[in-house]
Amino acid sequence: MPAPEGNKYAEKYPLEVAKDKFLEILEYAKTKDDCYSLQDAVLNCGMPLSTYDLKAKEHPELGSLKNDTKGWLTVRINYGTLKGDFNPSAGIWRQKMLGEREIPATQHIVNTNIEHKPLTAEEIKKKQEEIDDMI
Repeated sequence: MPAPEGNKYAEKYPLEVAKDKFLEILEYAKTKDDCYSLQDAVLNCGMPLSTYDLKAKEHPELGSLKNDTKGWLTVRINYGTLKGDFNPSAGIWRQKMLGEREIPATQHIVNTNIEHKPLTAEEIKKKQEEIDDMI
């Protein structure tokens, strides 16, 4: 009898197995002082990079573990750069490879959900009283 359609019998990394592997990769990135790249952590833990990326996209919880791993690596690189262990340009480049981004000075974060309506006379009077009380 053939296997049912859509089965996962041949899947090497079902969610629970993949989660354990992602936790192993995170632990490797946390504890190996000479680990500076996501590829290093993934490959040293025995998972193919393409599988790692695919599983992270398929399952949000695995995507979160991937981001945590990148965070640990970024902290290590940042700390090493600040201590002078790394060339600053190389440190910044590595951080950008891990997804860190700068906010340009010309970019402003604006909340567009603010209602712009004038205060009523009563609201103005109340605010003036509050200010007077503080003085």
